[in-house]
Amino acid sequence: MFFCWEKKFDAHLVLLCLAIVAGAMSARGQTVRFSLPTNLRGAAGETVMVPLHLDPAGKAVGSFDAIVEFNPALLTYTEFTAGPILKANDNWFVDVTGNNVKGTLAVGAFSSARVAGSGAAVTLKFLVNAVAAGGDTVHLSLRRLAATDTNVVSLRVEGKAGKFTIKPIIAGHIRNTAGMSLSGVILAGLPNPITTDADGYYRAAVEPGWSGALTPKNDGHTFEPSSRRYTNLIRDQAEQDYRSVSITTNESFAFPNPFNPGVEPVQIRFALQKPAPASIRILDGRGELVKEFFSVIASRAETVQTIQWDGRNARGNEVSNGIYFYVIEAPENRRIIGKIGVAR
Repeated sequence: MFFCWEKKFDAHLVLLCLAIVAGAMSARGQTVRFSLPTNLRGAAGETVMVPLHLDPAGKAVGSFDAIVEFNPALLTYTEFTAGPILKANDNWFVDVTGNNVKGTLAVGAFSSARVAGSGAAVTLKFLVNAVAAGGDTVHLSLRRLAATDTNVVSLRVEGKAGKFTIKPIIAGHIRNTAGMSLSGVILAGLPNPITTDADGYYRAAVEPGWSGALTPKNDGHTFEPSSRRYTNLIRDQAEQDYRSVSITTNESFAFPNPFNPGVEPVQIRFALQKPAPASIRILDGRGELVKEFFSVIASRAETVQTIQWDGRNARGNEVSNGIYFYVIEAPENRRIIGKIGVAR
């Protein structure tokens, strides 16, 4: 366009030159934009798809390069897919070279055709490492961005970094009173209920900030605790165990056992064959009375009843560590005897 500045020119030529210059300046003002998402979620052990978004800003983008940096302690790169804005029939060549030691990905692509609109140019697949903890934030940065048009003319580019949050995990084990694992127990209360595996374990990922209650359900079983409530959950919750406390007629169960009176009382659960007022006596290892509970009424036969013992005797003093016995007696019912350990 140097002809615009010759000494001899007419007005039409001046206007044409000015239009060309203005168009060139406007074109230079447009910027090809790369970006990574900032609202992704992923839990330890899950696969996360991270799209590298490209907005060509109206340019005929024919090639681009980028370096994506990530935390290799939390993520492991596995593979990529091209497109959809890089059409296969346009003979795009795309390559991603990953380095899981340094936490870098070199992304490159070129073709004789232009990028077909805005959208995901490349989708990167990561595995969230087992050490990732709920609430951790994974940052994804962009550097060494470059792009050219189909005439191999360099274009202005800019990039927006991304991040995603590690989902918190709720995990635990469900067993019966004999200590045997229970499979197939439904954990209700989640958007998608889960069940315990063959070894009685469960594991659920929830959205950061989730609130709700997790309730185990299984025909013929009741559980201790009956449910666990969570509010604005961010961090992982491990060892969220439950114990089946289902009992049959003239049986009993104490939980936790042994128990620490300074932490929580022991729950004594029992079921009578016939409804009747019941008395529960706590005896020490020598058979001497420690405490007695009166007028515990079984309103219906074969209905589970519960009392609590806080580890104190009839005078309100804490008992010493050791083995204690409870004896449940009710008219027209068989005597029920159980054992409780006190351990601080």
